[in-house]
Amino acid sequence: MPAELAQLSISLGGMPKLSVTEAFVSFEGVAQDWQKSRKYHGGLDRAICLYSIELYDWLRTKGIDLPPGSVGENFTTRGVDLDTLNVGDRLQVGQVVIELTAIREPCRNLNKIHPELLKTIQGHSGWVAKVVTEGTVQPADPITKAYKGLIDVTAMKFLWQYMVFADQQVMAAAHSVDDAGYYAAQDISWGSLHKQIAHGVRAQAVWLKRLRGTDMRYPTEPETVSRQTLVDECESVNRELLSFAAEQTPDSLTEPIHFTSRAGQKFALARWAGMAHVADHATYHRGHINTMIKRAGGAPSGVMLYTFAISQGFGEEL
Repeated sequence: MPAELAQLSISLGGMPKLSVTEAFVSFEGVAQDWQKSRKYHGGLDRAICLYSIELYDWLRTKGIDLPPGSVGENFTTRGVDLDTLNVGDRLQVGQVVIELTAIREPCRNLNKIHPELLKTIQGHSGWVAKVVTEGTVQPADPITKAYKGLIDVTAMKFLWQYMVFADQQVMAAAHSVDDAGYYAAQDISWGSLHKQIAHGVRAQAVWLKRLRGTDMRYPTEPETVSRQTLVDECESVNRELLSFAAEQTPDSLTEPIHFTSRAGQKFALARWAGMAHVADHATYHRGHINTMIKRAGGAPSGVMLYTFAISQGFGEEL
């Protein structure tokens, strides 16, 4: 079962917290929720308290049968193993992103709920978290792993703009090679210029699908597509790359994507890291393509990131 928010709860102070059908979550916490002792509870780094249906089930095996909200949590999760999480982990709950800041410190008032609760809950007390992205949540909202940002959104857009520009320059350089050299097998990577370029274009198309949320495997590299068809395909993918980059926001870059590798391994990855991989992969194969162009008697491209940066106003020739 996919992870979800089983119950959203608030109180004006104390336990239990009571279920609500929807609430706005700000950096301060859930709207209309409060804590009587702000010295030990609440605050920006403890804005949200989490517990889980699974931990309530575990409490029942210890003879403590309580409904959700009883231990004072705001978010009662289902399908998330809270005991395996770590400080710094991020979760997206509906529109909201939270970051775990500390294991919840059990309060002695828990024994008002059940005389053995404080002792029993030690080591399985849930988490407190800060709010990274504000928004509205409600029960049944999906819960997914979220990731920290590392690359500024403007820098990522610039990196992809350079990638498309550099690919275009290398494609133009490939035109300097005649058909015999273009289709000839070489002992580099995918074998021929045509196959190498086809791999690069199709890898970008696959990763665009992944980055948009569709898990897609690499297709078999077609050998029958014409040279001009591949040029047209490259231009189409380039437009999609630029469009996708333009859509990104600081929040979207930290969202997780899920994909299956060629070997069948499954991964989750922050979107920014997936985008960085696409740029890295393109740079890696541009080196192959330039070498193959030179071997085939053509004129390789001399494209460099620093010259592109200067052309965009980020430097100058002295």
